[in-house]
Amino acid sequence: MKKIFVLFATFGLSFGADQVILKKPSASLGKYYPPQSNRFEYVSVMHEMSTAFYGVRLNINRRTYP
Repeated sequence: MKKIFVLFATFGLSFGADQVILKKPSASLGKYYPPQSNRFEYVSVMHEMSTAFYGVRLNINRRTYP
């Protein structure tokens, strides 16, 4: 059953791939990256958030069910 689902998902993604339109990021994001900022603020915030989400996942996985 899982193989069938993966097969259909793969075909669905391949048929919709031509409809994806990539746009340039907003110019306002430039203030978070060099040369305007040398601190990589956006990247550091994303790293902090990923650490927090990983902790939540660990806590959920460690929970024992009766």
